[in-house]
Amino acid sequence: SDGSPVVAGVGNVTVTRSSSDSSEGYTWKVTFDTAIGNINQMTAVSYLRGIQASIQISTVQQGNEIGGFFRLSFEGYLTEPISSRASAETFKNALLNLPIITSAAVSRTDPTEHCDDGFCLNGPFPSRGLLWTVYVTTNISQDNISPTSPSSPLALKQAPFYRFVAVTTDLTGTGVNVAITFGTSLSNESPQNLLKLTSPFSLAFGGAGGSYGGLGGSGYGVNPVGPVYNDKQIFDLVGGSGGCMRGVNPYEINLLLGPVNGLGGHGGGVIEIVGANDVIIGSFGKLIARGGDGEQSSQGGGGGGSGGTVLISSGTSILMEGVIDVSGGSGGFGGVEHSYLGGGGGGGGRIALYAESITSSGITALSGGRCAVRKELISIPVVNVSISLYMALISDLHRDRLVYLGELYLNVTLFYPAAVQSHTIRKTTIDGVIHAVMDTTVLLSHNDEAMTAAAYAQFANFSSSFNYSAALVQAVLNASQGILVAEVLMVTSEVTAYDSESIFQQIIEIDSSSCENRGGDGTLYTEAKMTTKMFVGVANNGAAEQTSRALFFSNREDTNTSSGSAREAPFSWNGPIIPFPPARPSRITFYTRTDSISGESTKLNYGSLFSLITRGDPNLNISSVIGVYFGTQIFHGANFGSAVDEKAFLKRMVTIENYPILDRWYKIDIRIQWDMQTYMVLIDDEIVTSKQSFHADDVDGIRLSVYRSVDVWFDEMYVGFDNTMEFVCPVSLRTGTGTAAPEQRSWSFEEVHGGNSNGYTEYYQMTRHYNFLSTVGSIPFDGQGEIKDNQDIKLQYADGDYPITQGNIHAGALVYLTDSLRSGKRPLDQSYTSASPKGLWYGAKDGAGGAGDGRQFWYTEYNYKSSLSPVLNGGVAACSSQDLISWRFEGIVFHYTNLSDMVFGTDGPFYVERPKVLFNAATSSYVMWAVMDNNARSLAMSAIATSVYEDGPFLFRRSFYPDGNRTRDQVIYKTDQQTAVLGRTYYQTVEFILPGAIMQPVWESAKGRDGVINFRSNYHRAVYDIGYDNYNDIYNQRWRTEDVEYKVMCVNQNTGEEREVPSGQYNADGFICNDPEERKVVIGQGVAPKGFKILTSRFVSPNDSENSWWRPTSVPGVESQAWSSNYRDGYCGIRKLNDDLNIKDPNLANFIPVARNTCSNIADNPVHETMQDKLIGVLRIVNTRRAKFIALSQLTEDYLDTTGALSAFEGELESGNLISMIVEMGQFSFTSGSTIQSTFRPPVRSEYDTAVDYKTRFRQYILNVNDRASYSLACVIDGDCPVNFRDQLKKGHK
Repeated sequence: SDGSPVVAGVGNVTVTRSSSDSSEGYTWKVTFDTAIGNINQMTAVSYLRGIQASIQISTVQQGNEIGGFFRLSFEGYLTEPISSRASAETFKNALLNLPIITSAAVSRTDPTEHCDDGFCLNGPFPSRGLLWTVYVTTNISQDNISPTSPSSPLALKQAPFYRFVAVTTDLTGTGVNVAITFGTSLSNESPQNLLKLTSPFSLAFGGAGGSYGGLGGSGYGVNPVGPVYNDKQIFDLVGGSGGCMRGVNPYEINLLLGPVNGLGGHGGGVIEIVGANDVIIGSFGKLIARGGDGEQSSQGGGGGGSGGTVLISSGTSILMEGVIDVSGGSGGFGGVEHSYLGGGGGGGGRIALYAESITSSGITALSGGRCAVRKELISIPVVNVSISLYMALISDLHRDRLVYLGELYLNVTLFYPAAVQSHTIRKTTIDGVIHAVMDTTVLLSHNDEAMTAAAYAQFANFSSSFNYSAALVQAVLNASQGILVAEVLMVTSEVTAYDSESIFQQIIEIDSSSCENRGGDGTLYTEAKMTTKMFVGVANNGAAEQTSRALFFSNREDTNTSSGSAREAPFSWNGPIIPFPPARPSRITFYTRTDSISGESTKLNYGSLFSLITRGDPNLNISSVIGVYFGTQIFHGANFGSAVDEKAFLKRMVTIENYPILDRWYKIDIRIQWDMQTYMVLIDDEIVTSKQSFHADDVDGIRLSVYRSVDVWFDEMYVGFDNTMEFVCPVSLRTGTGTAAPEQRSWSFEEVHGGNSNGYTEYYQMTRHYNFLSTVGSIPFDGQGEIKDNQDIKLQYADGDYPITQGNIHAGALVYLTDSLRSGKRPLDQSYTSASPKGLWYGAKDGAGGAGDGRQFWYTEYNYKSSLSPVLNGGVAACSSQDLISWRFEGIVFHYTNLSDMVFGTDGPFYVERPKVLFNAATSSYVMWAVMDNNARSLAMSAIATSVYEDGPFLFRRSFYPDGNRTRDQVIYKTDQQTAVLGRTYYQTVEFILPGAIMQPVWESAKGRDGVINFRSNYHRAVYDIGYDNYNDIYNQRWRTEDVEYKVMCVNQNTGEEREVPSGQYNADGFICNDPEERKVVIGQGVAPKGFKILTSRFVSPNDSENSWWRPTSVPGVESQAWSSNYRDGYCGIRKLNDDLNIKDPNLANFIPVARNTCSNIADNPVHETMQDKLIGVLRIVNTRRAKFIALSQLTEDYLDTTGALSAFEGELESGNLISMIVEMGQFSFTSGSTIQSTFRPPVRSEYDTAVDYKTRFRQYILNVNDRASYSLACVIDGDCPVNFRDQLKKGHK
């Protein structure tokens, strides 16, 4: 195809040809056998040859074709002209323009208009006649009979019906006419031609929901939704209507054999209760007239039925605490392939209550049904548990009633929903008490989200990653035994069998996310002559403190006159009195909420009064001692009459809140100081007035009253002693902010300075030491000595590091919390505007994550002495603020009585200081760190407590010394990287250690006994020279006795007597000796010039005591031995001095002496320089330094300990204590670091250490002389060898 429109052909033709004429011309006759209508004249294009050759065409007979317009008349209405060739859509629109017709469906032969060849089975007739198949639905109010019940007379009555009549005057064509056949049997379309009906009928199809009190949800067919009917007063006792069955049109409904599916849900029925006296529907009572659910099918879902009727009339009162359900049924699912054919929800039904007084705290279900609800049958693995439930009854109950209560108890106890499959009841009566046993089988779903591990974690011995077990189910049941359910005592229960492998078939309902045709809500009508009511019921949007019920008071000003005319009447109700014995309660707390009322006049001074009263004698008037009035404003007052209808009643009260918000719970506290006859009032834990006077000896009751049009709730009322310990949150005045925090004490004077220090730096007495030049010992010396104890403290006062001051709010003690239960801001008075009487904050989320979220929380220690109980002897109080001006009391979050010493085990009492709280997201808990101490202030340890709520209670976890430190000044905070850090200060005395000074030897000259320097020995012991160490250095002279002084001796040869002859003396004979009796003997050959000695040896003998008696004693550390011993320190010193050579020994001529300076300690007093003292002695503390340090320790993941990673540095905050740091606001970038270390400062050591030989370095022997000689065991084995003082000297202090 080239894309050109498809044109039908002309169908079958018959062609005949004549004989040729004289010009051999022919005549062809063409008959169009099947062509529709009158076809166009044929034309020809001639290609003939010949003279005057031509083609002529003429029509012998025209085709018949219908044209023009016609009209239809129906029930007195005439359609607009309809073309004889009108399309189905045009025909349908013409019908819908008739006011009686609500919907129409039209189909037509030849829908494509491409069947002019006459071959189409669904084509036009030969004269272009057309067949329209039509059905219409008409307006139900005009020609449809709707019986309201099967027994209604209308059920057997047939409404008149009309037929279509054609008006054909404007049609053209031969024999033209319009034939109307009632029924669709002539239709050439299936399934229309299967519908064998020839008269009108009623049928609800198309999946629309049934209507009654609320409009049903629209369907998907042409059938419209039925209108609502009856009225809210229920003038006619009728029920709800059923939903429409499936089907886009009626032809599709019965195509298949078998039962019809996709039916609409049934309409709800009618319940009427009429009582002469009270009608009570208890909390377990149910009146149900719900609409049925539409069936689902693959060809479309049925519509939900509408809810029915519940009508209750009482001559006195109606108390409704149970359930009245007239909600609409759900529309059925239209199939996977036809999900758009979902049935509409049924409309809600109608409820009407008539009585003198109506009190309703139950549930009235009026909602329209859901649409296109898909129902599936699924298999669920379940636990099959057999349970015997033992019950005790006050009065006998029907079996069904007991089964219902037992099922209710099991469902709630086993964490909804538990499917109760079967049950039997056994009853016995013992001592007038009816005992019943219900044996039942319960199915518990493995996958039920309500039965989570968290729900079971509250029971002991079961982990959070639970599995079902008989013991676990039994533990859950045991935890709830003894519960009273509707006057039936659930005594105990027993798991008798357990099967964890069962499979349960369950139908689940799945809402369609795209469906928008829900049913409309039904109506509730109440009519009561009394305008005031009171009951305990379920509060809208929940009661106070997450309870389910509250005390409700309602008052109205609309009433009727005696003639039945409506009027408004201001009405006051002095409500009930709650009496109690005369008492002096110190705290009264209650919650109240005033709800907005639509349809009532808004007047000033509406509201409710809570008053403490004294009833006194029966004949005296009741008097209000203290009262709080909640209405357009919040007032307080004292000593006024209790009747709220007194004309001047409000004028005696004082405003404390200008613009309270409706539909919001308020907490009101009244704290009374009876001895002072004063009271204060708190709204939502914020003080709004204080020190207000009153006069009374006691109170003995509470009265709750209402005035004018108002709905008010009361909940959680408390009258008793004040367990808040009279704590008051900060009060901001022009002169500053006052707190109830106790005196702030820091480090004491003794702790700051340590030991017995008086706070001043201490110095050593200056001295000088002695040596051989000054031997009288150490002596004092004028001037300042070295520092002994350096008190390097920056801040110090008589009280310690800081003066004792009254407790204040420190910035570091504040913690800013959001997304928590108590972090919501409270709207300010100024939020009230004329444009929004409820205030600019109304509607904003009041709590976690809302527009008003975020508060500063302040936790402070509070010391208190209670006369009631030691439990109330102090604790940690919490307050919060959104502006740091108005403070809300969060409670006493921790009590000192819970503290214990977990380090030393000492007895209390204990207290804390400087509490600080952080939220730990990992554990979802609030962690408090504080300084803990006793009355003697001897502990200074840290205490930790945790809570899952910011307002406590906090559970004491531990007391300890983090990283081993005592502290009185600490704070916890988070760094920019969200690492939790403990910061604390501490004082420490740092020791500075040096080795003891050892004096090095000072050189001195060797001396004789007379103290005169012996230069010969001095030189020989100072400088080794081989000439002085060679005994045989003058052996030739000795041989010749030249080393002996020359002498002449005369020896008597007879007597042997010797006499010396002086040199140059002769006898008379000129001889030296007398000859012959004497002989001359010459002794020695040594002769020295006058004034000189004769030749002597240079050898100095160590054996000569004159040479060895002197020893070096220059300094106390020197221990020397005699030279003769030092001489023998080496092997070469242990010898004969003459080297075992006799003077006559001829070998002396060849003797060569050997130097011994390297093998012995002969030169034991060498000259050496004088060195400074050596720091090699025993380590000793030369001075100490006292200073203040700050340690920053990283906390563990649970914030309950330190990790050991810390940084510590010396310092002092100019702003004061660490609790004053605004660490959360980036004032400092303090971080702990990641290094594992200690906070204890080690002693400061020098580069010098105690020498191993500090005692022996300057000792030439230890115990006995020569015990360090080179041949001694000490030298050979231990290396403790001979000492020469010059060799022991070292520069520096090593």
